[in-house]
Amino acid sequence: IKRIEQIMHELDEKDFRIHIAGPPYVVEMIRRSLAHDFWYFSLTAVVLFGLTMAAMFRSARVFLGMLATCASAVLLTLLLQSMFGKKIGILTVNLGTIVFVVALSHLVYMTFNWQTLADRGHRLGKESPNLAGDAWRMTLPPSFWSMICASLGFGSLLIVQAKPLRELGFGGVLGTVVAFICAYVMYPPFLRWAVPRKSKLIEQEPPRAFWSRRFVLLSLGVILVSAGLGLGLTKVNTDPSLLD
Repeated sequence: IKRIEQIMHELDEKDFRIHIAGPPYVVEMIRRSLAHDFWYFSLTAVVLFGLTMAAMFRSARVFLGMLATCASAVLLTLLLQSMFGKKIGILTVNLGTIVFVVALSHLVYMTFNWQTLADRGHRLGKESPNLAGDAWRMTLPPSFWSMICASLGFGSLLIVQAKPLRELGFGGVLGTVVAFICAYVMYPPFLRWAVPRKSKLIEQEPPRAFWSRRFVLLSLGVILVSAGLGLGLTKVNTDPSLLD
């Protein structure tokens, strides 16, 4: 294909335009597009979310742990997918970005709980000897059920007729499970290595009266609008064709 493109560029003129067609050329263009999107979205996820986490927690050790864990989850997912005979397709090209963000969500909550427990220990004068372990146990149950819900969401794509959607469903289920395992196996040692920074945040008990809280009317408005839009779910095409 590259040789043909070179010949086309050499012979192409303003008054004599040359275009390439045929299945091999189309396949090559799709391959290049998938490779471009894969590297583009992966690099964007690493830079954007990495810098955000570095700014939030201000710890090079935490940042290194998050980056290593998320990258390992992505690479392990792609490796397992290849071992199962699944290839990168039209929709699964962004699977690396999806797994990166899913793994990062577990790490963000675990790190936040780790920082919160450290602040609480400083304030009460009862510092825990194993903050990482406490944060691990505190975050594990909600993270587990979050993983289950995400897996069920991706798993629902396995029963549709469109092959690209089934591939995305398989990759999503696999990536969700791998991200959960990597987050709770690889990341805790980095938390033990890191030192929580001193925070000026003070825990304050929310008011007991529901109507005295902020954004109540806005929340009710969002709920009502969501309920109204939910009436249109019966008209959603749950099995679209990617060829139309």
